[in-house]
Amino acid sequence: MPIAKVNLSENNVNAQIDLESLLGGMAKNPAVQEVFFQMALDKLNDRLDKGVGVNGKPLKDYSEEYTNSLAYNAFGKDGTVNMQLSGDMLASLNISNKDPKSFTISFSSDESPKAFAHMTGYRGHPQLDGKVKTREFFGWTDKELKEIANKIRPNIVTGK
Repeated sequence: MPIAKVNLSENNVNAQIDLESLLGGMAKNPAVQEVFFQMALDKLNDRLDKGVGVNGKPLKDYSEEYTNSLAYNAFGKDGTVNMQLSGDMLASLNISNKDPKSFTISFSSDESPKAFAHMTGYRGHPQLDGKVKTREFFGWTDKELKEIANKIRPNIVTGK
């Protein structure tokens, strides 16, 4: 069973992470949860800065129309598909639900439809459904989550 489960709906794109399987009893500590969340965001941003999706593959190229757009040029894009035109979508990620065993990382209600559109190739959109490439950018692999947990564990044990 995967450690993280990504849930996609137009109004709520989120990833539920089983912290207990990664950190045992330490998963209950709110400070540990916050550190894990920040490290997970750093991992996501590092991957996206390289233009790579959660599946380890390069994110699909921008359309010619988009690369010729005013927004693309105004934000100084360089061709790397990193899901960060303005930064609003990724900046909206937060812990939306905590319990002693897991937590859920979600996009804000304003940014969730945008994340859903990218993750699904605009599924359900009247004009773009089936015409836009999917970009599976959100989420974490079990390997990434285990790496984060392994970095946290020694610091908790030693009190650093």
